[in-house]
Amino acid sequence: MNELIAMFRHPKMIKNAAFCAAVFALMAVLFKNSIVLIPEVTEVRPVNMLALAFGLMFGPAGAVGCAVGNLIGDFSGSLTILTVYGFIGNFFSAYLPYKIWDALGGDEFLQRPSFRSPRAGRRLAAAILMSVASCSAVLALSFDYYNALPALNTFNMIFLNNIAATVVLGLPLLALVTLLPPEYVPYWKETMADEGYAGLRPPSARRMRIAAAMTVLALVFVLIMDRVYNVGLSGSGEFGLCPVIIGLSLYTACFALCGFTAGYGD
Repeated sequence: MNELIAMFRHPKMIKNAAFCAAVFALMAVLFKNSIVLIPEVTEVRPVNMLALAFGLMFGPAGAVGCAVGNLIGDFSGSLTILTVYGFIGNFFSAYLPYKIWDALGGDEFLQRPSFRSPRAGRRLAAAILMSVASCSAVLALSFDYYNALPALNTFNMIFLNNIAATVVLGLPLLALVTLLPPEYVPYWKETMADEGYAGLRPPSARRMRIAAAMTVLALVFVLIMDRVYNVGLSGSGEFGLCPVIIGLSLYTACFALCGFTAGYGD
């Protein structure tokens, strides 16, 4: 996550983060409570279309912008303890896409995103699925704890809501953004390189193998704990230890695959 810390030393990246936060907050406020799915919990959110494009094109600035923008949007009438989890979930909804994209990039690590090859399609699909699942999991588990809502049912609703916004609205937006001239939509790696950041390099094959092993172990651990406690994934039982373990394991898997394999400048 070195690039996330380093971005705050680059004025252009801070401006990009402020731009993303402003756009995200504006859309969040405009469409708040337009179509409510679960009262006081979630609604149809067209703003979720922004996370994919912001993450891939603006990198860490896009992730910070989505998190801050969601926080600002909650000040319009939905500021609760769940705002903390919304901040975390929306951060990872933009953070994970560019991390996964980079982790699977190989020799295309430094190139601007392009989606004209089957390999690019696979990278994009992995980025969408893991980022949406991760955001949905942390929100569902927080709702389970604070609102006594079943984590599995809530996860399914949030996941389908977010995946629909990402696929139906987010992909066309991303396609449009990548077709624009670079001077209109600067790629975050080019921005940081132009301002003297020299920590960009692709992940090693050894790191990828270790990350894959850690991910498999984390998911096996989730299944074992679910069998032991009979809650969480099975959807039965009241809130207990297993949902917490599921959440921690999911983030362990995400960080293992993304943060570990594509660590910049270390």
